[in-house]
Amino acid sequence: MAARRGETLLEGWAIDVDGQPAITPSAALAGSLQPLGGDEAHGGYKGYGLGLAVDLLTGVLSGSTFGPNILGLFSTEGPSDLGQSFVVIDPTAIDEPGGFEHRLEGYLDQLVEAATIAAAPGRVLIPGEPEAEAERKAAARGIVVDAEHHAALARLAERFGLSLPAAQRLAPP
Repeated sequence: MAARRGETLLEGWAIDVDGQPAITPSAALAGSLQPLGGDEAHGGYKGYGLGLAVDLLTGVLSGSTFGPNILGLFSTEGPSDLGQSFVVIDPTAIDEPGGFEHRLEGYLDQLVEAATIAAAPGRVLIPGEPEAEAERKAAARGIVVDAEHHAALARLAERFGLSLPAAQRLAPP
């Protein structure tokens, strides 16, 4: 999206092919995204550990590709052979019915009610909350797509002989 919009990336999001910080989309696409946290000074080693755990569970454990053996995101050299891992826990197997849900609700309440710094853009959010709000808005008014993406979709629709609704301007919320 940044490439289509002519934007640069924040330093720390990606590295180029030489392992140096990439701030242009083309350099980032030729290189790699940084692990969660970015470089070591910003806790990137934690993202490395999380990435390693995911690779162990989805690649090594499942017998799928892992680490440097994974084909690039846009590669067509062969099948991706990506694995998956699912963990299912029944809280009632180790707790009384409703105990987990009660503690979870209390924990989430504590998080959203936590004090924030003065410059915070709002309260603490729960993972998935912004997406749920975006889904609610999209159900009410339609999906909002910026002009660059709409133009790209229109070109694809024309190429494949499909119809695409015309762009509509939304009234400010």
